[in-house]
Amino acid sequence: IHMALLGPEGLRRVAAASVANTRALAQRLLRIPGVRALFPQHAHFHEQAFVLPKPAHEVIENLAGEHILAGYALGEEYPALGDALLVCVTETKSEADIERFAAAIAAATSAGMVGPPGRPSVSSIKNASPPPGIARIWIPVGPVLPIEATL
Repeated sequence: IHMALLGPEGLRRVAAASVANTRALAQRLLRIPGVRALFPQHAHFHEQAFVLPKPAHEVIENLAGEHILAGYALGEEYPALGDALLVCVTETKSEADIERFAAAIAAATSAGMVGPPGRPSVSSIKNASPPPGIARIWIPVGPVLPIEATL
């Protein structure tokens, strides 16, 4: 339905914006010491993989504390890819979003921490039991914090 509503010209605009945003993010990430493109010789649409100077799962954990969904740690499924992080950039991202993401990656790869100071890690939040009478509802998109409601 979405593609039908966009029409051919709208779909071209969406695709062009995704490619442009992916290129912009790649240019920004490649300025970070130790970050390199995993497959630089290939064309990219809205996803690209980068090798990080720190374990990708640690970077993902760190960015989750900042309410940023960092991407997918490819090395967990494909060990030969090591500390590669697959990121996705679509037409919905602004220059400010791209800059915030890149700044967070830079901070996470240069800092010695797994999560932001003073904040619990994602795994500790997910594994914690809610207080009696509180239900925890996980929302897969958006901030990585539970929404709590009284039963």
